[in-house]
Amino acid sequence: MLDTRLYPPTYRGKYSHMFPGDVAVWARFLDRFGEEYEGFYYDVMCGQAAKMFPRWQEPYHRDAYILSKLRIDALGVKDGSLDIIEVKPRGNMASIGQLLTYKEQYLKDYAPQKPIRMVLVCAEVDPNIVSLAEKSAIALYVMNQIDRKE
Repeated sequence: MLDTRLYPPTYRGKYSHMFPGDVAVWARFLDRFGEEYEGFYYDVMCGQAAKMFPRWQEPYHRDAYILSKLRIDALGVKDGSLDIIEVKPRGNMASIGQLLTYKEQYLKDYAPQKPIRMVLVCAEVDPNIVSLAEKSAIALYVMNQIDRKE
């Protein structure tokens, strides 16, 4: 991870690698559930980097390393666990695959002492993945517009 700051649940600024649709969903989640967390790390890198070619100049090595790593949208810190959080306007099969991959790679790279939970935060969810999310121990948070606190 490039930015190693733990952001408070009240933070409402720029979230690296989140698109505007993601940010709207994330803001609803934070409004409703943010107080359950000590804070969040954003854009957490894990997994293997791309192959580096010896002929590449040094700046390209660093850029390739950074850009080719997997990126977890948010890592939520709770007293008893860490939540790997994927944020999408629509939760789908790809979201499930991302979370499963992120968890495996995060465990390899960081060997956390707290249990890891996988969380999918979305505005709507493909009904075909609901039972798979449950079987895979992925918590689903469907944040419709109605859920937003005013």
